Amino acid sequence: MSNKKEGVNINTRKIKIIAVLAMLTDHLICQYYGPDFFCVRDVVRGNLYDFFGSFPAIEGIAIRCIQALAYSVGIIGRMAAVLFFFLLANGFQHTKDVRKYIGRLLFFGVLAQIPYTLFGEGHLIPITEMRFNIMFTMAVALFALWCSRRLKSRPVIAAMVVLFLTWVTVKLDLEYSYQCVAYVFFFYYSRNLSKAKRGTIGVLLAAGLQLWRFQSFLFDFDIRMVTTIGMYIAGHCLAVLLTLKYNGEKGKQSKAFQYFFYGFYPGHLLVLGLIQMMLYRVG
Repeated sequence: MSNKKEGVNINTRKIKIIAVLAMLTDHLICQYYGPDFFCVRDVVRGNLYDFFGSFPAIEGIAIRCIQALAYSVGIIGRMAAVLFFFLLANGFQHTKDVRKYIGRLLFFGVLAQIPYTLFGEGHLIPITEMRFNIMFTMAVALFALWCSRRLKSRPVIAAMVVLFLTWVTVKLDLEYSYQCVAYVFFFYYSRNLSKAKRGTIGVLLAAGLQLWRFQSFLFDFDIRMVTTIGMYIAGHCLAVLLTLKYNGEKGKQSKAFQYFFYGFYPGHLLVLGLIQMMLYRVG
């Protein structure tokens, strides 16, 4: 997964920072307005009318500008998960202890579960009704990748194990389920391909996964769903293309930075989850 060429200087540290900022953007903006950014029109129309009143043309332009901004922010937010999947595959390539890596993901997954639930629901719910956060999905994907490498001399068995673990992520309704597994395997097994091939396959994979995910909406011809699907595809494709700029270097990563990177997920979800809980009680 190396790309050491002159002029390319995006290392692991920078990708981590971009991924964290994209995730924060997603959770601050997208989650509070929902994936359908055309609802922004309903939120701001009343306030804009107070300013523009008798100038509907200006009001319409303002609404379109806000929609475009919200859509752009949505695309940035959609990049986060794919970048984390890239980092997971890259980490698997360089780790000396896969078991510790999986254990670390599970630990922070457990740590983040209550904040994740508060953020998503606004209140606690029975564990049987919870949707488990992406850390658990990444742990399963990493285990599947480890199994595939251990069983490389027995490809049929390896494929069966990977398919079973992928089915588990879907059955348990883990966040990003099969998409996480697909991206992690793509990033790991395409690492020695040329940038052109990786980019082409990655973009096709990103588009295909989203079309499969939203297949039930493809024939509704609802412009709002079309734009939402487009937002997901654009964000995932941009993330894939950004990984092509990776230069194979780790960058300066102190212990404090590493703890921050893992702790940020449960930490920021806790803050946002408490806010959601207060809003839920007020509502």
